[in-house]
Parts: sequence; structure tokens; C-alpha cells
Amino acid sequence: MDVSIRLCGTDDLDTLRQIAYETYDQTFRSMNAAETMNKYLETAFSRDKLLQELSNPECSFFFIYSDRILSGYLKLNEAPAQSDHNDPQSLEVERIYVRKEFQGKTEAIAFYGKMGFAVAGRHTFRMGDEIQGDQVMKKVLEY
Repeated sequence: MDVSIRLCGTDDLDTLRQIAYETYDQTFRSMNAAETMNKYLETAFSRDKLLQELSNPECSFFFIYSDRILSGYLKLNEAPAQSDHNDPQSLEVERIYVRKEFQGKTEAIAFYGKMGFAVAGRHTFRMGDEIQGDQVMKKVLEY
């Protein structure tokens, strides 16, 4: 399998919106009420919000390809675009989402653990009318 990544630009807005919406929906729909999920998807992946993020020099989106087929995307944030910590010495991996048909056998948290990340806290966010939370994982790079 040939895997490659490509930096997204504002001209990729519609493709990014489609894959972001699709992969988030595939991952979390079964865990949330339909109304909550629909409201979140409309807000988090609106054209205006994604265009604002794509235009932010502290945010970078990348498309992930498997054998030249778009299989997922990732979003990286530098300070001050980071969700919580805004550490200029850190790079935040805010999102990595892969279409179901390209996912391996390892769940996301196990994958990060295998790559040397450890739980460092929690991040809360609003999803519709609900407050939800994610684990924050951190990896210190030695150089």
C-alpha cells in the first residue's frame, strides 16, 4: 500500500468539508443523539468555519491518500491556534480521521500509545447542547 499526504489549501475546501463531515459522522454518530450530532456537524464543518481554519497560518490540514485514493485527513495546530495549552514549543494534532474502509485493526488511543504518546489531561468541548470530553495525549520529542 502506497501512503502519501498532501497539504490542503483553500481550493480544497469542499473536499475537506466532505471528508471531515463523513469521517466524524462515521466515528461518532452511534455515540450521540441524532439531534446533537446533526447540530455539531453543521457547525463544526460549515464552509465558513473550515475556510477560516484553512486561512489561519497557525493551522494546517493535510489529505491522506492510500494508493492515490483519499482516505482521510489530519489537522495540526501551532500556538495560538491550539485547543487548550497554546505552547509555542508544541504542535497539536487536533484531528486524524480515516474513512472506515481504510482503518486498520488498532483503535485510535492504542495507536497513539504505540507511537509513544501518553495521556496528559482532558479537553472539554461543546457538541450541540452537551459538554463532552476527549483525552489529551502528549509526546515529548528528544532532539
